[in-house]
Amino acid sequence: MIRRTRTEPRHRLTRENTLDEAAFDVVTPESAYWVGFLMAAGSITRAGTRSPAIAVTTADEDRTHLERFRSFVRAMDPITVGTRDGFRDASRSYLSVQVRSGRLAKTLARYGVVPYKALVARAFELEHNEHFWRGCIDGDGSISVSPDDGVRRPVISFACRSRELAGQFADFAREAIPGCEIEEETRTPRAYCVIHAVTLRGDDCVEMARLLYGDGHAALPRKLAVAQEIMGEFGDGSHAAVRDVVPAVVGATRWTPPGGPRPGTLQPRLF
Repeated sequence: MIRRTRTEPRHRLTRENTLDEAAFDVVTPESAYWVGFLMAAGSITRAGTRSPAIAVTTADEDRTHLERFRSFVRAMDPITVGTRDGFRDASRSYLSVQVRSGRLAKTLARYGVVPYKALVARAFELEHNEHFWRGCIDGDGSISVSPDDGVRRPVISFACRSRELAGQFADFAREAIPGCEIEEETRTPRAYCVIHAVTLRGDDCVEMARLLYGDGHAALPRKLAVAQEIMGEFGDGSHAAVRDVVPAVVGATRWTPPGGPRPGTLQPRLF
């Protein structure tokens, strides 16, 4: 007599079943960081009946950082290389990775990372989280030591197309560094492109660098290196300008109606 034995079907490893769709369910230093990075340097698109596509884009020298994101969400999707027109250069290359997940898109919408967010981006739940803002700075900000009247001075800046998001960073800076001096500027680098920038200099930059980059959590390596240089060289306050410890009078370029949201505010749209 022949006895038949039932065997379980072999589980085939695919991109879909390795993706960690719960990666952003709980707020941790790393998940908050990647939400901020996605807010600044990511996008969510949806076409037809397919799951939403979540894409992250970096400069071509930041491949290791993109690999870290893939590792965080456990994605097997490949890193692709592309080129795009730059403001100054004829073209420049970039790296990108894209994953598809309806659940990830819904979770990210809780925090304000939604499709078509460039002009109306606003953070929810994480607007007071330093890890989130480190991700934003790494994705669409700058940190450097610049000559100021012949004197080296540290500068940290966050720039984006959303007045609301820029205003939230300014509010975060005021709460984190009482009495700090904040420069808020609106500029138009090219036609139909308005940029809102928030900048801290000197001692205020040192304090912000220490707050954002001093904890050893996830960070873009090249910006982390500059932050560590600033903390090492200017951390004792001997090289930075002394500030008056009084609330800064800022916000001339940012209008806030009494009791209401800033222009361009949108609630997150769930899928």
